[in-house]
Amino acid sequence: MKLQFKQLGKNQWLIILLVGVLLVIIALPTENKDSKTKEETPVVEQTEQNKDEREEYQNKMEEQLENLLSQMEGVGKVKVMVTLSGSGETVVEKDVPQVQSQIEEGDASGGKRTTKENTWEESTVYLQKDGDSIPYVVKELVPQVEGVCVIAQGGGNGTVAKNISEAVQALFSIEVHKIKVMKMK
Repeated sequence: MKLQFKQLGKNQWLIILLVGVLLVIIALPTENKDSKTKEETPVVEQTEQNKDEREEYQNKMEEQLENLLSQMEGVGKVKVMVTLSGSGETVVEKDVPQVQSQIEEGDASGGKRTTKENTWEESTVYLQKDGDSIPYVVKELVPQVEGVCVIAQGGGNGTVAKNISEAVQALFSIEVHKIKVMKMK
């Protein structure tokens, strides 16, 4: 049976049109603007917060190093710049339930087959605080010091520069080639 478009009536054309519109509506992606906004906002706030915390940590390290080095003999006035790698890391508690099972099967001819199965799920442990769920933080790792530049009044003296480099190397466990000591003008 062949249908010819000329034989379709007004009602049949209307049904075909409505089915087409319905299919187009179903195929269009939908997004819930309220839930998307709620999900994106904490990420943006957290990124800005991490950036502020990193800068605060970096400034504190520079200030402490300046205070320490200025107390050394022959160093004089000092300015320090510390560069950090990464932004630190927050380690959260994970709940990892594990299930182990062993199945032994035998057949009529005396053969045996053993099947071992291990399954586990990993999920983050959350705390309830003021009606919000926040991840339980086990530890926070600070960013690693990548390099240090020291400008000191006594930086032109080889012995003073060596003492500054050794102090920075001892404090931050970085290689000597990542430490630069220069004389202040």
